[in-house]
Amino acid sequence: MQRAPVRDLEQYLALQDILQHAGGNEPAVAAESLCLLVADFPLNRYAVPAQAEAALAESLRTLRRGGRLLCPALLTDEPVAGRHTVRGLGDAAALALPTEQSCLLALEAAGFHGITLHAGATQAVDRIEGADVRLWLVEAFKGKRGPCWELGQAVIYRGPWREVRDDDGHVYPRGARVAVCAKTFELLHQAPYAGQLAGLRAEHEPPLRQALPFDCNTPMLRHPQVTKGQRTFAGEAAAGRACMPGSGCC
Repeated sequence: MQRAPVRDLEQYLALQDILQHAGGNEPAVAAESLCLLVADFPLNRYAVPAQAEAALAESLRTLRRGGRLLCPALLTDEPVAGRHTVRGLGDAAALALPTEQSCLLALEAAGFHGITLHAGATQAVDRIEGADVRLWLVEAFKGKRGPCWELGQAVIYRGPWREVRDDDGHVYPRGARVAVCAKTFELLHQAPYAGQLAGLRAEHEPPLRQALPFDCNTPMLRHPQVTKGQRTFAGEAAAGRACMPGSGCC
């Protein structure tokens, strides 16, 4: 820049093309190189939704499998149009203010899972156009994508809820043996799910390199005789689907 300063609009646009090309081919942070990424209000800083989506996509790219995103966010309980200054932030620029639900949906659409709102303040920090603004710490994980293999595994949700559903559309009724693929089985034994479900391996579980693809039409409930090695995976009786239609799990 010192040797070739920008002197007019044409040179400025040329420099922008160079920087954009360099960022795409040689990003500052390598793909899947981070185990933890702390982002500074990414959903509040961008006026255009596409920019916020790009920021989340970039966050996902840099995280390794099992990596975690932490980001504070100012979220509202009702929709608020436009950008606004928030009381208590001094001379901070006007911010976009998504709702709590739209924030979580944006992270889900970006490919994150295990998304959780941790309360930073139980009381609203401001009220804008009748909507309360609260400070939250948002946590999300990377790792639900990947091939699904059948190893005859199952999990049992311990409770206390009657049933829960994960980000891939699997439903876990309390106390039921639910069939899952090897990827999901591993995922459910890591944060943030660890300790909530009991894992059951098949007695004659094949090596992963010999496993067949897990079929989304696999019965949702795994017969106990499968995990005991008394029945093959293919011999299970139909009892609903393991994956919700359109979930994209497998």
